[in-house]
Amino acid sequence: MSELSIATLMMSIQAVKHELRLLNAALDKGADEDDGDNIELLLCYEQALSELKQHYIQQQAAVDNYPDYEALCRMVDEVPQPG
Repeated sequence: MSELSIATLMMSIQAVKHELRLLNAALDKGADEDDGDNIELLLCYEQALSELKQHYIQQQAAVDNYPDYEALCRMVDEVPQPG
């Protein structure tokens, strides 16, 4: 597998975290017939985020112009949620 650039990893982390926020918000609104699918999707996104995190941390250690993983997450978490 070819290695992803740190820029691609950063954008992927932001996108996955955004999707996690949307899924969590949908689950928090209450039960419906899609909850089982949403929970499975949530677990898949969490696994993807874990893998992206590992690769981002490895690549970020070699550069100085990208935020560390925790700072990147704080930036994403500070974006207002829709709704």
